[in-house]
Amino acid sequence: MMVATKIVCLQNEGRKRIRKYFLFILKIFLFSTLISCISANEVRRLDGSVSTVILVVEGNGGEQKIVSDEFELTPSEIIVGGKSVSNTKTYNLEVGTFDVTLKFNSGLTTLAHMFKSVTNIKEVDFSGFDFSSVESMHGMFLDCSDLQRVTFGEANAPAPTDVEELFQGCSKLEFVDLSKFDFSNAPSFNEMFLDCGELTEVKFGNMPSSSIVSMKETFQNCAKLESLDLSKINFSKVTTMEKMFNNCGCLKYVNFGNIDSSSLTTVKAMFQLCRQLESIDLSQFELSNMQNMEMMFEDCSNLQNVNFGTSATPNLQYMRQLFNGCSSLTSADLFNFNIVHVIDMDMAFKGCSNIKEIKLGNTGTSSLKQMSQLFEGCSKLTSIDLTRFDTTQVTTMASMFKDCSSIKYIYIDNFQTTSITDVSSMFSGTSFFFFEIP
Repeated sequence: MMVATKIVCLQNEGRKRIRKYFLFILKIFLFSTLISCISANEVRRLDGSVSTVILVVEGNGGEQKIVSDEFELTPSEIIVGGKSVSNTKTYNLEVGTFDVTLKFNSGLTTLAHMFKSVTNIKEVDFSGFDFSSVESMHGMFLDCSDLQRVTFGEANAPAPTDVEELFQGCSKLEFVDLSKFDFSNAPSFNEMFLDCGELTEVKFGNMPSSSIVSMKETFQNCAKLESLDLSKINFSKVTTMEKMFNNCGCLKYVNFGNIDSSSLTTVKAMFQLCRQLESIDLSQFELSNMQNMEMMFEDCSNLQNVNFGTSATPNLQYMRQLFNGCSSLTSADLFNFNIVHVIDMDMAFKGCSNIKEIKLGNTGTSSLKQMSQLFEGCSKLTSIDLTRFDTTQVTTMASMFKDCSSIKYIYIDNFQTTSITDVSSMFSGTSFFFFEIP
């Protein structure tokens, strides 16, 4: 009986060992299957050790750049067509279209000039990239003239501090989704999309707090951009929007939301050459610190209406060419403008051939020096009230009313000519004029 019992026990022990071994093998199999079902990008995100960028590259049959020479780092591995190649910034690509995977160690702090002037890249996918430490994206895609699409996927809340020139010169780029990015620590959007001639849409995320100070030339020469929603951006610290939309020839609408523009000092040439812009509502703009409005709407040939609201402009100095070439503008209400510190009004309304009414600021103009060509070509203007104008320091009124063929009444009061040196062609092309002095 003892022998039989021992044999049974040994048999049971053997079964247990076999069962444990079987379960161990099964666990390995299930884990391997699970891993194979997870995409490579997801695995890389989980372990956090490697960041990947996937490119679609057009090969030209010779050696060409994959990463810019100006980029500080070299990829730890490059995979072309499923084959791992040496870690280099250039590679000999045959003629055709190739998927190129770049691997970097995570923890990168700068992507500045990463693909600068790499002209053969058509698409970039950052879905497997770790942005958590990235501070600079300055000129990241500068002059990538063949780039058509950039995918950031569910980027892990990147918060770069430098995004200047980010997509400058990407002349074929059509759409960018930046809604996952937090730009609240970036002080400048300068030239961010400059010369993106095919760009039609940009999505920004919420920026309730912001460090943005400058938006100079942000969308300049985005010739196909028709509308833009900037309502989620905090503009409270922005001081300049110079040339922000300059030469956006198809632009028709911009949503600024409930904008806080109390720090804004210059909008020079902001909408210059926006020839499809018909109406713009700037009634929410606070202009108390505004100094320079030169050429703000110059050559906006379809512009019919501008609403400045009731904001005063106690620090305004420059209005030169403000509406120059706005041939569709029918009226201009600047009555609430404080123009006491304005120095230059040259050509402010030149070429406004359909304008019938102009209401100028309700303050004096004791600093004014330049008034040449101020109303030149305003052929439908019948009268103008200049009774609040102080012209003591004005040096030129050349061509001031030239070709104002319908002008009948000019109301003046403190119109001094002691400093004037040039009045040439002041009334050339006017058939009749009448001064009325109160």
